[in-house]
Amino acid sequence: MNLRRVWIVAIAVWLAVSGFWLQGLAALVAAGLPAAGIAGLAFALSGVTSDGMSHSTRVHDGLIFGAALVAGAVVTVALSRIPPPEPVPAVRRAATALAIVVAAALFLVGGLHASTWWDEFTASGSSEVTNNPSRLTEASSNHRWVWWTEAWRGFKEHELAGTGAGSFEFTNLRYHTSTVDRALEPHNVPLQFLSETGAVGLVLFLVAALALVRGARRPTDPEIALAFALPAFLVHGLVDIDWDFAAISAPVFLIAGALAAEPIVRPRASFSAALAGAGIALAALSSLFAVWLGGRWTGQAEDALGVDNARAVTLAKRARSVQPLSVEPIFVQALAEQLQRHYGETLGLLRKATRLQPENKETWFALGEFDFRVRHCPRTALPELDRFTALDRQDPGNVEYARALKQVNSGKAKC
Repeated sequence: MNLRRVWIVAIAVWLAVSGFWLQGLAALVAAGLPAAGIAGLAFALSGVTSDGMSHSTRVHDGLIFGAALVAGAVVTVALSRIPPPEPVPAVRRAATALAIVVAAALFLVGGLHASTWWDEFTASGSSEVTNNPSRLTEASSNHRWVWWTEAWRGFKEHELAGTGAGSFEFTNLRYHTSTVDRALEPHNVPLQFLSETGAVGLVLFLVAALALVRGARRPTDPEIALAFALPAFLVHGLVDIDWDFAAISAPVFLIAGALAAEPIVRPRASFSAALAGAGIALAALSSLFAVWLGGRWTGQAEDALGVDNARAVTLAKRARSVQPLSVEPIFVQALAEQLQRHYGETLGLLRKATRLQPENKETWFALGEFDFRVRHCPRTALPELDRFTALDRQDPGNVEYARALKQVNSGKAKC
């Protein structure tokens, strides 16, 4: 829904600055009027837009909707054949007056409801927006305000370098107050950079974005629509996680790069340049292959657990060799060693996992659980489980901390 609103604004701005605004309005009328009628019909047909409908209802309403689509296409073709009016002064004045009336109406409605919308948007305890037509009129941030607050708290702890790329999941676990507001990203790209990569990362991101916008060649009228792609992407990134999806980000940056690039004069090929290019390509492909290979070996090691634990250890070691920063193969190897009663190796591996990812609650839980349940050392496990609790106070696994604390307070714990 947010993406649609951004593109509506982008289209409106394009119509205002483009020399093809009359043709654009004509196309919007030709396609928009039938589309609005069909959308209204779709919301009225429960077999199209509602859950839990019977097969017969879906078939009946689907046939009606299909017939409406065909009729709408015919109307669109007919309307598109009507030539738009010439851009004479009277037409320009009428368009300007209409734009002023629409803008005034929007400002009036916004002014009357701004306070209510803001309170609804920033309500920390707001429930999740339901997936039904009523969501179109709701101003709830759908937990975004909570995530933005958590991201800001993460930034305040590590203002210069941030908490680490891709680490908002752990920031969310540390600060969330319910089980319904879990998130991997804060749904705000600049704030995500600020929280995860600190002030340095945010500055680099903004400089790169501004350089692309500033470096774009002066577009001709047909290229103006392409020039709006990056600004629209950046605006929508204020409320969503577009940065995580190549299907969204890659086309936008391809367009921005094409507009910013100067004509290329092909230089004479040199051996050193070709060698450097081949090295960069090989490094990129190797990094992608290592991720796939490490995941494959980790999966095979998991399959071997309880069947051939020695082979599971071997496969997990292979996975660690190509994914040295991942804790998943460490967990698998630790479990395989535990199944073979190699408790010293297990303990060393679990401790290594906490050093490798100290902000990952799972590493502390695995170590604490091993010390508490396997080594029967609640005094040793207590600070480890306490760290797990501090990283996610809503996790049901926190009962283990309470059990370890109870045993330590009883005075019966030997270690």
